[in-house]
Amino acid sequence: MLQSSPEVTMRFFRVCSLTSSALAIAVLGGCSGGTTDSSRNTGGNGSGGGGDLPSTGTDKEGLCEITDDGWEVAPMRRLSNVEYDNAVADLLGDDLRLPEALLPGDESVSGYASNGVVTVGVSEAEKFSAAAKSVAERFVPRQADLLKCASGQTNEACAIDFIKRTGRLAFRRTLEADETELLNQIYLNKAKTTDHPQAIRLVVEAILQMPQFLYRPVVGLQNEQSSANKLTGEEIASRLSFFLWSSIPDNDLLAAAEAGDLDATDGLTAQVRRMMDDPRFDRSLEAFSLQWLGVEARPAKDDLKFPGFTEDFWSSAKTSISRFFHHAVKETDGNMKSLFTAPIAFADQKLASTYGVSAKSSTFDSFKTDAKERGGIFTQAAVMATLSGTTETSPVKRGLFVRAKLLCQTPPPPPPMGVAPLPAETTDKTLRQRLEEHRANPACAACHAFFDPLGLAFEHFDAVGAYRAQEHGIAIDATGELSDSDVDGNFTDAMELLGQLEQSAIASECLSNQLFRFAIGRLESEADACVLKRMSHDLTKDGYSLQDAFVKLATSDAFRFVGRI
Repeated sequence: MLQSSPEVTMRFFRVCSLTSSALAIAVLGGCSGGTTDSSRNTGGNGSGGGGDLPSTGTDKEGLCEITDDGWEVAPMRRLSNVEYDNAVADLLGDDLRLPEALLPGDESVSGYASNGVVTVGVSEAEKFSAAAKSVAERFVPRQADLLKCASGQTNEACAIDFIKRTGRLAFRRTLEADETELLNQIYLNKAKTTDHPQAIRLVVEAILQMPQFLYRPVVGLQNEQSSANKLTGEEIASRLSFFLWSSIPDNDLLAAAEAGDLDATDGLTAQVRRMMDDPRFDRSLEAFSLQWLGVEARPAKDDLKFPGFTEDFWSSAKTSISRFFHHAVKETDGNMKSLFTAPIAFADQKLASTYGVSAKSSTFDSFKTDAKERGGIFTQAAVMATLSGTTETSPVKRGLFVRAKLLCQTPPPPPPMGVAPLPAETTDKTLRQRLEEHRANPACAACHAFFDPLGLAFEHFDAVGAYRAQEHGIAIDATGELSDSDVDGNFTDAMELLGQLEQSAIASECLSNQLFRFAIGRLESEADACVLKRMSHDLTKDGYSLQDAFVKLATSDAFRFVGRI
């Protein structure tokens, strides 16, 4: 039996090889001792939302035709660093979170941490081993809080209770008998040579390295009348918890899955609403907003030109985005308008001057912004700083951001070899003027016309997101024309551009797609088209909130059915 971190690692990583197909066997059968029998339905005998089969035919609102084709196999997703950290906190205590550097890096799909095709080699396994060991060692002094040993209960009996209780949450399902036996043997062997606390420590260390914890299998149950598999109740619970909490399910959600409550629309919707009312929903709001906007890592800046762009400033700028998105989703009847142009910002002392407000404390307060200058989530300092260079703004990055993240349009390919670079920065010309010179080259003009006008709309925001009226003493010209959209037209600056986009059906569809990619961990497919069309249609309706979009996605066929392996 296992006695140390390396042994734990080799048992659950090298033996299973960790390819996608091997992991499906590892988690559902081969390494876990579980079963791959598709008749094992742990989530009741119905389908989440209304039946064992996905809907077909004309959508009730007449928006689209639903077919039973094009279902995608769900990726075998490894927990992201954020999900791992939150899961540890929910299992063992918030004070046991890890420095991000201890875990392997995340793989992304269209900007969202997915880890759907990544494999685990020796170096990655060693990182998971070190992370598990760090958590388990720090857990020892506070074991009694979670063990909850009954009066007169033997250590072994208490350990088995702990294994079943903790394993159920960690694995997002009830443990198989041989999984319980394996972890119990790890406990017994260690207890013989050390003591009860150290044996529990090794059990925790093992659980945090097992594929059943680290990976999220979504296989579903086969029905010969459909080309899609219906997710079991426990699979829906797991998918819900990582979508809405960026973490593992709680006991209430697992109990609902086991009771079959997630098999009907009312029961599923009730759980979704409960989870969105829970403070843990803020974790997913933060994760989605930061990944969508691409503002997780601090961009490099010239220290001499921007001495105030410190780690502390960056941390505050990211928090400001999270607070704004939380406000747009939870504290208002948030819709496209509140997200794109609401004249509100959240600032502390570090951000006050950048946002032109007078914050006097280290806490974040909401402030009214000048609606003609700054509003919505896209003019936030962290976004503008990320979409800039080290010394100056980048209309190219900003324009591509609008096309890719707000309109979901594919950018043109990179320029061919030999194309002249942008003229060097100078104090007698604005960046707009230098870009106009660059576009004089026919090889550059076509591509730059696609994104330059949109990026130049944000020229009032410097390379760290502060508002400015001039560049090198020359008045900023942020005018332009939006093309290739359903709301084409001229604009004078970023706020007018965003005012156009908040009315765009293409932008609402793109927002639906972005939320889908975050939730499901892959790009949308043919089978997802109808639910995404309904979501985007509703986003432009009066009285429809961003919260409603989360509910509609979480209760949709796209969320509850997958293609067959």
